[in-house]
Formats: sequence, structure tokens, C-alpha cells
Amino acid sequence: MKGWLSLLTNTEIEKRLDKAEDNKDYVKLYIDMFDEEPPITSSNWGAFPIEEIIDAIEDKKPIKKEKLYEEDKIVF
Repeated sequence: MKGWLSLLTNTEIEKRLDKAEDNKDYVKLYIDMFDEEPPITSSNWGAFPIEEIIDAIEDKKPIKKEKLYEEDKIVF
């Protein structure tokens, strides 16, 4: 990510949050806002944490990335 700047207005974000029906809708909105998929963290290991995604959308701040791998080793 080069720096966060959403192409969506606050109104568009709110409308999409109101219309979201399932986890895929929240993930798609996150991707549209931050131009990347939600990161894998040590707390979710591959399953998108919908609560974290919704919080990131509402706060308009992407989920903080963690360094999970280092030279083919898992790190925490």
C-alpha cells in the first residue's frame, strides 16, 4: 500500500456498510477502501476477522500488518 487514500466518500462507505449482507461484502469494501486485502495476523491466521475489518472500515484505518515470516521461519 502506497499510503491510504480512499476513492470512496464517507457517504459511499456508509451506504455500503448499510447494504452489506455477508462477510464478502465487508471484505470487498475493505479492499475498495485500502486497495489491499485484509492482512493475515497472528490472531487470525488466514481467516478474515470480520470484527477487525468492520472496525477498520468505520475508523477509516487499515488493519496493522504484522511481521509473521522471516527467512522462511514463522515469527511472532
